[in-house]
Amino acid sequence: MKEKLKKIEIIFDLSYLTIVVIIGFLLFTSNRISPIIGISAFVLAFGDAFHLLPRVFNASTQAKGLGKAIASITMTLFYVFLCPIPVMIVLAAIRIFLCLLPQNQWLALKPPYHWGILRNVPLILMGIITCFFLGYPLWIPITISFACYIPVVLWAHKYPMLGMLMLPKSIAYVAILVLFLTHR
Repeated sequence: MKEKLKKIEIIFDLSYLTIVVIIGFLLFTSNRISPIIGISAFVLAFGDAFHLLPRVFNASTQAKGLGKAIASITMTLFYVFLCPIPVMIVLAAIRIFLCLLPQNQWLALKPPYHWGILRNVPLILMGIITCFFLGYPLWIPITISFACYIPVVLWAHKYPMLGMLMLPKSIAYVAILVLFLTHR
């Protein structure tokens, strides 16, 4: 059963990355949408590739930790590109600064729990602001992504199966990009 789940995760991860890059290309080349939104998709795929490909290839803990650190920064930039207002830039700078501090111990087998919470506070504020400024219908998948992400941050260290919530979180990101493609 575990092998079957791993294969499903690999297919999902590679499909997700491919879809985000394709949608990013469509957004970047669209005449109706700012190319910045397409760039946001590429940034998201780039960062998620650093996080997901080590999982796909069953890489070392250090590679997975480095990938998680890079994905944390690019996820932050994704929200800045979606909603480039001054408060978002300030929150992004705070989050990136927090992510770069050595206290995160990204490469450790069990990084400090409290740093995971601390560095995500600015990101959650960014999500709330993005929902407010982008409005309907984009606030729906953004809210879903955070509803899936927050339990992982808070409790996945005790209940690893909560990590499965990253799958619907990824689908919510695809929905955000599709909504930009079809509704903006």
